[in-house]
Amino acid sequence: MCVLLLAATVWAQEDAQVPQPLTLKDAIRIALQKHPSVAIAKNQLEQARARRVQAEARYFPTLSPSVSYVNQQTRTALPGFGTRIGKIDETRSDIALRQTVFDSGQREISAAQARRSVESAEQAYRDAVQQKVLSVTTAYYELLRRMALQKVAEANVQRAQQTVDVVKAQVEVGVAAQKDVLQAEAELANAQVSLIQARNQVRLAEASLRNELGIGQEMPLQVAEVGDREAEQLPPLGSLDEYLREAFAQRPDYQRQRVGSEIQRLSLRLAEIQSGIQVQSDFTYGRRIEPEPGDTRSFSITATYPLFDGGAARAAVRESRAGYDSALQQLEQLKLTVRLDVEQAYLTRAEAQERLNAAKKALEAAQVNYQAALESRKEGVSSLIEVINAQVALVNAETNYVQAIYDLLAADARLQRAIGRDYAFSEGGGQG
Repeated sequence: MCVLLLAATVWAQEDAQVPQPLTLKDAIRIALQKHPSVAIAKNQLEQARARRVQAEARYFPTLSPSVSYVNQQTRTALPGFGTRIGKIDETRSDIALRQTVFDSGQREISAAQARRSVESAEQAYRDAVQQKVLSVTTAYYELLRRMALQKVAEANVQRAQQTVDVVKAQVEVGVAAQKDVLQAEAELANAQVSLIQARNQVRLAEASLRNELGIGQEMPLQVAEVGDREAEQLPPLGSLDEYLREAFAQRPDYQRQRVGSEIQRLSLRLAEIQSGIQVQSDFTYGRRIEPEPGDTRSFSITATYPLFDGGAARAAVRESRAGYDSALQQLEQLKLTVRLDVEQAYLTRAEAQERLNAAKKALEAAQVNYQAALESRKEGVSSLIEVINAQVALVNAETNYVQAIYDLLAADARLQRAIGRDYAFSEGGGQG
């Protein structure tokens, strides 16, 4: 927690220039520095810490010096004796020390609540940081995905143009029909349409990443290449039971709810005290400096009981008890949610890994098949349909391979978020 706060403080002092190229580590750093969601959580943590100081201050005495100046004149009419005039013109200065000795444990409960509130705010800050890390990571990978798909579309246009050139050359020598040129040009036009769409998807993904970073649209944005090498270097999956244990031990939303149930338990205890006999004990010492030096001491014990308050005190106990029971049920409900999140993220990560392995083999086969079909067409052995089919199969294989790479990287990031693992700020695309 201290490391996260220290890092955020250091980043807040740095210039917000976007590095070129922008690595994932840099993107996360900028987002944690710039985005309001993280700043809001940090401010709420500071508020909780300030409230803790206020609550714990009740353990200490208060020392309050005071100085006052009084200039007063009074006129009193006395029947038969005229008017009596009284004047006061003096400066008074004194100092008072007050200490609460005992208040039926309310001071201790309030301080414990304040400390638990700080724990809750710390977990809320961790949750905000982890959520921002995930959203930036997925947006970063999505931009890379769209850029890779644009390259696939560009390669498809080049292959379609090559097919058109081959067919036209064959028409000129009389080994192909004119209709083949029209069909090849139609495939080229379709490929160009797909390229236009791919370029727009890149612009949309870039805008989404800018929004996650909290930067303006006028800043240049060039991301560093992350792809199959990073996906292949991801650590192997552990067991689902290990991830579940880790999630329940450190996931910030679960820990926050657990602390919240403890705060509700303390609220119930405080309401029970306030509905019964309350004993208040205070000690006061005052020292008058001028105009007449002297001191006063007092020690008081007061016992009160809400004999009749319209049922407010007992209703407050029932309300607090219901709130505590509700907090416990919410903790159980969140436990089910955490278990589901981890299991889904685990299965998605495993499926993405298997799909990447299969997509890589399919891509290798599609590349060989396309080259064979193209060479056969140049030799006049195969038909144009066979070349187009091989080209479509290659585009599908390239697309599936790109999708599998970034699906795996994004799935790994979601798994880290599901188990509540803090980002390690290591170079590269993975989290740890």
